[in-house]
Amino acid sequence: TQSTWGKLFESSRKMAESAAVTIAYWGVQGRAEPLRQLAEYLHIPYVNKKYTDPQAWLADKATLNAPFPNLPYLLDGDKVVTETQAIALYLVYKANREDLLGKTPEDRVLSLIHI
Repeated sequence: TQSTWGKLFESSRKMAESAAVTIAYWGVQGRAEPLRQLAEYLHIPYVNKKYTDPQAWLADKATLNAPFPNLPYLLDGDKVVTETQAIALYLVYKANREDLLGKTPEDRVLSLIHI
């Protein structure tokens, strides 16, 4: 039999898997590729939304509730995050992996350079 903690962990893992974020960008690797790789590394499920038609992007852009609607963007429920570095930080915090940012202020600055 599975312990209470084991059941709780399994339940929260399944909820996290079912709640995939959306990472949206043009139909090329570009600025979104490091974000997709980071999501894979952190085991964050995601939907890879690719825009191939500028008109489709402009239509979606008008509906994004973000101060600076831009590509790439990340949707997580009702949250919208734009700008590559901000999205990377969001993914790190979502996964509770602040350790990836380093221990010192200098390390944290260097971690942003690599995004």
